[in-house]
Amino acid sequence: MGKVENAEEVWGNHVGVRLQPPIGNKRAADLGTWQEMEIKVSGTSWEVNSIDIAIAGLGWYSLCLKGEATMKLWTFDGVEVTLREPLVLDQARSLEKPGFG
Repeated sequence: MGKVENAEEVWGNHVGVRLQPPIGNKRAADLGTWQEMEIKVSGTSWEVNSIDIAIAGLGWYSLCLKGEATMKLWTFDGVEVTLREPLVLDQARSLEKPGFG
């Protein structure tokens, strides 16, 4: 998640270098098998980040939630997914848009 003001500039500077999908069928096959992972999470507030979900090689995201939820996450086999205490407790309101979808 990031600010949209400079999205075109970031895209222009990094497409084909940092922002690059697997190239060709052989490279895509090297990534392994696509698999579903079910993650159970819980939290105590809609206003404070409750948990981080970190995906190796991709990044992490924080969830604000009150109660329990079950999420499904799709990754390639062998990609490590970890749950951890949130690195940033307060929501970054300047980077977020409220709601789902």
